Amino acid sequence: MAEVGEALTLERRLSAPVSAVYEAITDPQKLGRWLAPGNMVAEEVIAEVRVGGTLRIAMRDPDTGNSHITNGVYHEVVPGQRLVHTWQWEDSEHETLVTIDLSALDSATTLLRLTHARFPGTGMRDQHKAGWHACIGKLSDAIGAG
Repeated sequence: MAEVGEALTLERRLSAPVSAVYEAITDPQKLGRWLAPGNMVAEEVIAEVRVGGTLRIAMRDPDTGNSHITNGVYHEVVPGQRLVHTWQWEDSEHETLVTIDLSALDSATTLLRLTHARFPGTGMRDQHKAGWHACIGKLSDAIGAG
């Protein structure tokens, strides 16, 4: 079944094995290091990585004090390969869908493909695209941080 609405797809080659990248996208402590764009700080991270499990990220902008909270539910979990979960900001009526696919390019390099779909329009899609670029830029640091 085709997704309805706008979507974005980002790819990034990461200098880390798939196991390290998978840990960084599933471990709540590591998620908190990268899943908040710019100077935002992830103050609460819940990641119950199992089908039906909850995802919750509470971010705060230290400059303004504003909080941004997103919630989701995991729909597909294939360890080391794929995560699919919903994504809905607390102040929004729109539920979107995030799919993360991991592929080993070699033993020390992973291709991460992130697709965020079901946006009601291009404006919301483009805001999220900028946010995801900023977050994925932090991901390499989270992988390297023990």
